[in-house]
Amino acid sequence: MNTHQGLDVLASSVTLNPVRRGGQMLFTSEDLGKALGYSDPRTSINRIIKRNKNELKHYSVEVSLTSTDGKSYIKRAFTREGALIVSMLAKTNRARAVRAWLAKLGVEKIEEARRQAALEARKELAAELLAARPLWKKIARYKEMGLHNAEIGRLTNLSKHTVRKHLRKMESCGIIEPPVNLRQLQQRVQRLLPGMEV
Repeated sequence: MNTHQGLDVLASSVTLNPVRRGGQMLFTSEDLGKALGYSDPRTSINRIIKRNKNELKHYSVEVSLTSTDGKSYIKRAFTREGALIVSMLAKTNRARAVRAWLAKLGVEKIEEARRQAALEARKELAAELLAARPLWKKIARYKEMGLHNAEIGRLTNLSKHTVRKHLRKMESCGIIEPPVNLRQLQQRVQRLLPGMEV
């Protein structure tokens, strides 16, 4: 097993659950401490913070999190960089595995979270645009119902060409998905799977 594979195996043994705040991924002291293998995670991480206050002060924040009991608690949380520094300062057998997770799997998880955040932001923007443009809201609803442009035009007092223009603008804003081009789909399937018909 080479070094890279060894790090993959180490990383796969770690469970860290980042929380998202303001588009940033954060790791709570408690979660990080558990992953590092401390029996008293919060106390152990607080000791590391006290000993390395100047080095860590720019990499942690206090966040309000809702617990399973429904109450909100203020907890210390680290950025990915801060969690990496803490895992370098920790003297546990699990520290190397946590560093591997943050370096490899952590990056993948953070990228996925960023993509999710971008998707949510796009949905919010779409909702705002629909709220600001009642006509678009009607057109989108009629399109979801499966109506053709001419039918939508009759219901909105627009020509089908004007409806098409609105739909193209809505597609470019991410409000609706562009229609599936069956001809292109057939050509793609035939290229990938010769002899198969759609």
